[in-house]
This record gives sequence, C-alpha cells and structure tokens, in this order.
Amino acid sequence: MMISEQIKADGQRPLRGLKRLLRSDSGQGLVEFSLALPIILIILLGMVEFSNAYDRVHGLAGLSREGANIAARGTALNEVLTTVVADGETLKMAANGGAIVSRLVVQSGEPVIMAQVSTAGYDKKTRIIAEDSTAARWIATAGFAEGSTHYTVEVFLAYEPVTPLGQLFQAVTPPVLYERAVF
Repeated sequence: MMISEQIKADGQRPLRGLKRLLRSDSGQGLVEFSLALPIILIILLGMVEFSNAYDRVHGLAGLSREGANIAARGTALNEVLTTVVADGETLKMAANGGAIVSRLVVQSGEPVIMAQVSTAGYDKKTRIIAEDSTAARWIATAGFAEGSTHYTVEVFLAYEPVTPLGQLFQAVTPPVLYERAVF
C-alpha cells in the first residue's frame, strides 16, 4: 500500500467509527430490559411465594401425620398436642398456628368425636366432622367397622407472605393453611 493511500484510509477511519456509533442499537437493549424487568421480577417473586406456601403446607402435612400416628399408638391426646406444637417450632406453630387432636368412634356409620383437645383459640374449629367435610364422608364411606376408633390431628397456620408482592399473591394463597391426618 502506498503512503498516499494509507493517509487517505486513516482520514476516513474516524468517520467510520462515528457512523457506526450513530447506527448502534446499544440503547435498545437497555430499554427492552427495563420493560421486561418488572415482569421477570413478578414471576420470580411469585415462584418464591408459592414455593414458601408449598413448603409450609408440606410441613403441616408431616406434623399432622406424625401426630395422628403417635395418637393411634396410644399416646394421650394432650401429649400428642404438645408434641405437634413443639415439632412445629420451625413453622412458628405456637405463635402463628394451632392444632386440634381428636379421638373419633364410628357409630351408626358416622364418625363421632369422643375426646378432643386443642390449642388456645381453636376450640370448636374442627373441620373433621363438619357437614361438608370430605374427611367425615371418607370415614363414613370407607367401610370402617362399627365402633372402630380413629385419631385425627388437624393443624392450622396463619400464612405470612415473604416477598414484597406477597399482598398481591394473597388473593391466591389462603390466609390460613390447613392440613389433617386420620389414623
């Protein structure tokens, strides 16, 4: 390359860089990201909120099964209630929830509560033998022998959102989580 051609090419390089900068799309990516960020955050926070609720329900299911199992083995209902609340410490059961432990006997094909203990504030809140209770219908139709004894543990937990958008998701998640087990 000749020197005159080199000088001519060097003289055009700054203009090429300026033209390239003016035609750049780098700002477009920033605008698109700023428009997509709220949607991404809502989806991410929704996943966190629902995962937390699922974790709580899973913990309650384990507590109710454990409690009903030890009740069916002959442990006193008061001891079962104390155990369930103590084991639910990670869920803050003592402060935000409660439990009901019942001994049921099948009479005339229907479950009848023979003994029941509950934490403070949960007296008479049992859902196990309510008119619309699926558990009562299941016990009645499962073919349990007349006079058979069954133990139920119902656990309740006030659900507290963990994300800033938790109030938005309260329309979907119940304010009180509930699980039960029948042995």
